[in-house]
Amino acid sequence: MLSEGEHKRPGTTMEASGKLRPSFAGIGQRGGFDAVALQKYHWVEDIDHAHTPGNPSGLVDGSALFLIGSEAVGAGLGLRSRSRSPRRRWRRRAPS
Repeated sequence: MLSEGEHKRPGTTMEASGKLRPSFAGIGQRGGFDAVALQKYHWVEDIDHAHTPGNPSGLVDGSALFLIGSEAVGAGLGLRSRSRSPRRRWRRRAPS
């Protein structure tokens, strides 16, 4: 347990943070994701959604998009490659 957030926003107080609603509770319940996780991890009694807009890690504070495609198509769309993936076999896995 940390006593303070990794990337604390200026002016953040415990009182203000305590009023924030968990970010993923609604989609977890309405989207059925909580039920799937509880079925897979049957020993877990309940899911406590603790992440709020006030406590995100600096590594995951935002969105990410990863596009897989050919270099020629990317160039045609005006995109530039920022990374490369070595040739490998891609396998599907069931989400957990």
